[in-house]
Formats: sequence, structure tokens, C-alpha cells
Amino acid sequence: MHPLIDPVGNYEPSREAKNLWRSTRKKKIQIENLILPGLYQTYGYKGDVTAVIVVIILELIGIGLLSTVISNSWLSLLFLGFDLALAFAAHLKHGDYVEAINKIFLAKRGVILDEGVAPEGEIEKQEKVIRLDKIIKTISFALIIIFALVKIFAVLRYTAALPIIIKSFIILIYAATAYIHIRHTGYMIAEFNLRRRLKKERKKVDRVEVAFLARTNVENAIVRYRDELILDDHCKPVIINKQEIKRREDGKMALFSWGLLQDDELIQLVNHQETPDLRRSLATKLLRYQVDMLAWNAAGLRGNGRNEN
Repeated sequence: MHPLIDPVGNYEPSREAKNLWRSTRKKKIQIENLILPGLYQTYGYKGDVTAVIVVIILELIGIGLLSTVISNSWLSLLFLGFDLALAFAAHLKHGDYVEAINKIFLAKRGVILDEGVAPEGEIEKQEKVIRLDKIIKTISFALIIIFALVKIFAVLRYTAALPIIIKSFIILIYAATAYIHIRHTGYMIAEFNLRRRLKKERKKVDRVEVAFLARTNVENAIVRYRDELILDDHCKPVIINKQEIKRREDGKMALFSWGLLQDDELIQLVNHQETPDLRRSLATKLLRYQVDMLAWNAAGLRGNGRNEN
């Protein structure tokens, strides 16, 4: 079933936005003895933004100090541009990596993700994705380190007139720059792109809802849930934000979901259950549901269902 309007301001992001979400920084989720990799969450964004701002300021300070003894110290700006480009390049396949480790988690528990592909075949397929991501990251990070060493060599070679303490400070700046670009810049860019996309889509959804409200008696409208997921009959009813576990008219327990099932909602739905086995089972089923949502179209943005374009 698909909703005509979202009465509480929630919506499901587009397929493109959900794929951008894969690339943000994740924090692993522990449920009983299971460790879920994380999918629809962002962790540590403020720290990433702060680190990138700091590195840009440090680079500018380094250029200012070098300008006292090197006439073309502004060339360091080119290296900053290279570093940013390489940090971005290193993150190009990170979303595929995150999706792959989630699929491997499911496949190791016997979940069939693709008809005709056994769990062992799925694991082998996703391990190739992980290897490609590792190669791209290794090359990009190695170049970032090489650029840092080149800048450090230039400081040692061409700044004899500078006091040793200033030289040491500039060298520390370039070492810190390399570290921050490797650890933080890619995640910052990924989250920035996601937020920009979500803001754009939210505005579009708001326009659709205003037009709907203008021609519809909302009080008499039937609010429908976008999707239903059949669950174990022993699941305990619970409402978490826009997600609700309850019994259907036919007596089966189901998750009635409006929009995206985020990681924090998954955790709360699972922790509400009474037994460890049920929590593990539900966590696996809901993660499979999250992975499936990566390929779904967003209601109200690009069609209204899973298979519409």
C-alpha cells in the first residue's frame, strides 16, 4: 500500500539519496552477539567538519609562513586541491563497500539476496566489491602521503632561513593534513552531499503536500502505510517514530513502515522484543529490509512503489 500524503512530515528519500547515505561514516550496531555494520546512519559528522576546517586553516598558515622565504609558496594551494580531490576519489566506492559488508553479514546467516545466487556466491561477489574499494583507497591514500612528503622535503630543502621551530611546525602541519584527509575529508564530503540532496527532496515533497492539502479534505482522507513486512508471530507490538509493529487483520504480525527504516529505529524495534533469539532474528530481517530499500523508488518522488520508475 502507498500513502497519498504524509501527515507527520516524514518521507522516504529517493533511491539516489539512499545510495549517497551508504557513504557516510557508520558506527557498528551490537544486538546480542550480532554486530551489524550499519547502513542508514551518520556518525561523527561534526568531528569530520571540524577536522577539515582545521586542515584548511593549517594549510593557509603554512603557506603564510613559507611566503616569508619562498616566493612561490602559493603552489601549496595546488597540493591542497590535489589532497581534496584524492580524498574524494578514495571515497568513490565506499558506499559500495558499506553495502557489500551488509550483504555479506546477511549471506553468512543464510539470507538469499538474489534469486538463483547461493549465500556462498553472494559472499564471493561482494568480496570483489570490497577488494576494488581497497585498491582505490590504497592508491589515493598513498598519493596523499607522497604529496605530504614532497611538501615536507620542500620545507627542509628551501627554508634554511626559517628558525627550526617554525620548520618543525610546518612539517607537523603537513603531517596532520595528510592524516585528516585520509581519516575525515571523504566522510565530510559524503555527508555534505547527502544533506544537500535530502534538503532538495524535502522541498519537493513539501510542494507536493501543499498542493494536495489545497484540494483534499485531509480530515476525511485515509492514511495508508507505504509498506508491510511480515514478521515472526511472537514479535511484540511497538511504535517507534514512523515505524510500527502490530497485528494485521489476518492475524499476522507485521512492520507497517512509512518511509525509510533508519538504524536507530531498527535498534529500538529490536530491543523492544523479549528474547535474545527473537531480537537476533528480527535484527536480521529488518537489515534485509533496509538493504532491499536501496533499490526502491521513493513514494512521491519517483513513482510510488518498489518497481516503478
